[in-house]
Parts: sequence; structure tokens; C-alpha cells
Amino acid sequence: EQPVFVRVFQEMPSSFKPTLVAPEQATERDAQMQLWAGLLLGAGFTLLLGCVQMAWAYRDHTYVWYGGYLVSTLMAALCYTGIAQRELWPDAAKFASDAVVLFVMLAFAFNLMFAQAMFGGYQRRLGRRIGQGIALACLAYASVTLARAHYGGHVWVFNVLVVAVVGYLIVLALQAWWRGVRFGGYWLAIYVPYLLTIGAVLVDSTGIVAFPWLPSPTPVLAAVVEVTAMMLCINAYGRLRHAQEVHEQVAALHDPLTGFLREAEFRRRAAKMWQAAGDRQRDVAVVLVQVEPAEEPADTAMAVEALMAHSVRMVRVVAREQDLVGRLRGQQLALFLIDAAPGPVLQQRLSRLIALGLMRDAHNPAAQ
Repeated sequence: EQPVFVRVFQEMPSSFKPTLVAPEQATERDAQMQLWAGLLLGAGFTLLLGCVQMAWAYRDHTYVWYGGYLVSTLMAALCYTGIAQRELWPDAAKFASDAVVLFVMLAFAFNLMFAQAMFGGYQRRLGRRIGQGIALACLAYASVTLARAHYGGHVWVFNVLVVAVVGYLIVLALQAWWRGVRFGGYWLAIYVPYLLTIGAVLVDSTGIVAFPWLPSPTPVLAAVVEVTAMMLCINAYGRLRHAQEVHEQVAALHDPLTGFLREAEFRRRAAKMWQAAGDRQRDVAVVLVQVEPAEEPADTAMAVEALMAHSVRMVRVVAREQDLVGRLRGQQLALFLIDAAPGPVLQQRLSRLIALGLMRDAHNPAAQ
């Protein structure tokens, strides 16, 4: 037998479980760890590309925060497995010890901002400020790990930050879930087991409570599951957010009663189509329809609104898919007709409005 001495430089209190194994067993263990790390990197980079694409398409900073959280989580997993030290910074002795703490704190900070971007609208201002303060504290502690040679005496700050982050995220998701946000429950189903698993690993590694049944690649396995499940959540969130934005844009450009274009949007599109028709030498016609009740009602405004709603089907009969229809000044409708040269075809289309009772027949004084 030959004695073996191992010297470990570690700032954070840790509980090590050294085991002597044969070279074949060590090689097999490294291969398994690299396999799980490869799966995590593949899923992570796939989700990261999706986040970049959706952030660019929707101009939504929610995906930016999650992208930062994702990169930090991937780096923390690589540091935990030792792959980062072996491949990225093999000669950085102190940083190799600090890297896990650094990237865990960065992941916490980005996760807080990501959760606030998704659910912060259901919080009061004080709650948002508390979350931002915890994120800043995580960034400050991450900076301390790089600036100070010995920071192990402040490990209690690390423990407090872990508890604060986990508690704040769970409370924030519960608030959103109670208010009927569908992603609140989904977020809880993903993150609560994940955070509890990471918390168990931290407690076990610091020696506070021993969990001998935890396998060594537990953080990496938990991250693989979390990233894969979060892919589905981000995808669903993107579709819902995009549908909501499209609905808001349509509502902003169209009259809520008739569904026709608002006056400003109608004028903008009509001017553009007028210029294009002149360049292509196409005939266009602009028809203005004044919507008025046949008799003076007791409530003129209500009568006009009712007649406007009734006129939708009539106008759709005349307008084609390429034509524009807008509502102007409350009681006036405008039709921009493409390929409507003066002649019997145009007169036939306008006669439909007269036959449906929306336009007054100028040759019939008794017409409404």
C-alpha cells in the first residue's frame, strides 16, 4: 500500500467524499459525466438559439433574461463536472474554485429578472424592488468571489441569498398562479423540484446534512430535465405572447364595432395604394357612404351605432379581398376599390349598396 495525499484549495465550506477507484472506473465515470454534460449543452444551445430568435422577432427582453440564465446555468454545470476547468481554464487555480459560485450567483440574478419579466406585472412596486435588490446582491457576491482572495468567512451570505432567491421565486410564481396565469402553475411544476434538488446538493456539499443516496451527476441531470421542460414553456409563452401582440395591433388599427380600418390607418393604406395604382396604371375608385337613420330617433348615437353594425354585411358584399374599407368620422364609411374603372361594372357594384339600403338612390326622392 502507498499513501496518497490530496491538497484541495476551497474557499466555501465543503464536504468531500474521496474514493479510490481504478483507472478504468475513473474513465467510465468521466465518460458518463461528459455524456450528461453533452446532452445539457445540446438542449441548452438549442433553447438559446430559440431565445435569440424570439427576442429578435418579438423585441421582448424576457428571452434575454432567460438566455443569460441559461448560459450561466450551463457554465455552472460545466464547472461542477470539472469539464470547464479541464478544457477552458486549466491553469487558473483560484478561478477554478470560484467559478461554480460565480456562475450560480449569475444564474440566480438572471432567473430573478426572467421571473419578474414573466410575472412581475402581478406584483406591487415594493415586491419588484425586493426582487431587483436580491438580484443586485447576487451580482455583488459574484464580484466578491473574484475580487477577494479569501471570502469563505462570508459563506452565511451565500446561504441567505440562496434561501432568498428560492423563496422569492416560489412566492412570485404562486401569486401569478393564484391570479389565473397559466404559466405560473407550469413554472412551479418545473422549478420547485429543480430548486429543491439543487438545494439538496448544496446542503450535502457543504456538509450541513448528508445525502449519501444522491448521485454525483445530480445537478447536471436536474439541469437537463429543467432545460428540456423549459423549452416547451418558452415555446408556449412565445406563441401566446405573439398572439396577444397581434390581437393588440389589430385592435389598434380597426374599429371595434365594425372591424373596418380606423380613419388614420385607412388614409395611410389608401395613399400608398393610390400611388401604387398610378405607377401600375390601374383604375381605382373611392366611395364615401354617409350612414344616417331614416328617421330622427330618440337616441341618434345609438341608432347610428346599430346601423353601423348592420352595415358590415352589406359592405362585405360589395368589397373584394383586395379593397379597403374604413370608418371615417363616426358616421361615414369609405371604400377604396381596386380595378374599378368607370362603367357598368362599377355601377353594378354600387347598385348593390343601393339595393341593400345602405346608399340613397339619387333618382328616387322617397328612398331612404
